[in-house]
Amino acid sequence: MARGRDGERRYEVVVVGAGAAGLSGALTLGRARRSVLVIDDQEMAGHVIGRAVPADATGATAVPGVWVAGNVTTPVEQVVGAAAAGVRAAAAINADLIAEETRRAIAARRAPFSPQSEREVCERVLGDRRHGL
Repeated sequence: MARGRDGERRYEVVVVGAGAAGLSGALTLGRARRSVLVIDDQEMAGHVIGRAVPADATGATAVPGVWVAGNVTTPVEQVVGAAAAGVRAAAAINADLIAEETRRAIAARRAPFSPQSEREVCERVLGDRRHGL
């Protein structure tokens, strides 16, 4: 878990639902060293059955960065199928996060030279041993 400049906790992934799919996905992402927050709203009554969020086979929705799995996509899914969907979605989420990190690293590598970037590199590499600049 990371903290932002304001001291607030920051998570790479938020899993809504602590069912088989949610916990399987959270476990898979945790094993991939991702910071994960699991949120579950336990209601005793008022469950809506029969609604589903459209998604592809990996659980990706039409909203970039939003995946769904398990009973959210197939309300009548059994536990094993829901858990498998959670693992598939977690793998897709992890791949998406890796791709984003790679894009950022490439962009940073291709950034033009500047005195500021040189100063930052010197501080990271040399620390207190640096001189000049």
